[in-house]
Amino acid sequence: MSEFDYERRIQQKREEQPFIGQTDLVYALLLEDILLHYRLPGSKINQDELAGLMGVSRSPVRDAINRLVDKQFLIKRSQNGYFIYILTPKDCLYLIEYRTAIERQAVVLAVNRATAHDLNRLRRNQKEMTECGPADWQRMLDLDTEFHDLLVCCSKNDYLIRAYRAFTDQYRFLRNASLTADMHTNIVLRHRNILLALEAKNEELADEAVRIHLKNNLEDSIVAQDYTYD
Repeated sequence: MSEFDYERRIQQKREEQPFIGQTDLVYALLLEDILLHYRLPGSKINQDELAGLMGVSRSPVRDAINRLVDKQFLIKRSQNGYFIYILTPKDCLYLIEYRTAIERQAVVLAVNRATAHDLNRLRRNQKEMTECGPADWQRMLDLDTEFHDLLVCCSKNDYLIRAYRAFTDQYRFLRNASLTADMHTNIVLRHRNILLALEAKNEELADEAVRIHLKNNLEDSIVAQDYTYD
């Protein structure tokens, strides 16, 4: 088994998508490496090593890398090769501004459009996140991602939902670089405030709860651990 458990993961992906092409396979695995922090921001990508570990030629590796560069998950640094992109404070600001614009509008709509089923799903998410322990960092991230997606879906506005989901991987990339286990209590409380406002059908409180939560997300990102290019 390789350092990144590619043999098992490749088998799993082929079971899920029997006709997946090599470029798509490499792209999916490398993006997963980045989003799950198997490879940290600033670390270098060795194309020959990657091709060997995945059992493919360099061509699909190169094509997958180019796609990840286009999506700003990788960066080419002159003649030094490709590296996992390190988000700048401006990246964090612009991404949070984008999310804030969508989520504040979505939650205002959700106040009157969220169904009992929607609220129960948010409550279940809240309960599961509350039960996370210090070692459940990855599960906490999954639940945080799910909560915000559920929240936007409560708007019932397909255009808002598609706009939000267009950058789901980028949100996860940002949160993975800034979320730590000691933030658990604060995140649970912020989500609870949003949920309570929805349950009370209070547009003003819901809007303010989302605004404050995402403002705090930005602050978390700004003070997050620094990364440097290898």
